[in-house]
Amino acid sequence: MEMPIFAKFAKKYFEESEKDLERAIRAFNVNDYSQAVFYAQQ
Repeated sequence: MEMPIFAKFAKKYFEESEKDLERAIRAFNVNDYSQAVFYAQQ
């Protein structure tokens, strides 16, 4: 059975938020605080 459209959207949104968290952590680790905050708020 195929996933409903809202479930697909939620899955994609969650995957993208994981990427943003990784980007925020990388930026924080190199002391780029403005970028870290930007990605953390995405």
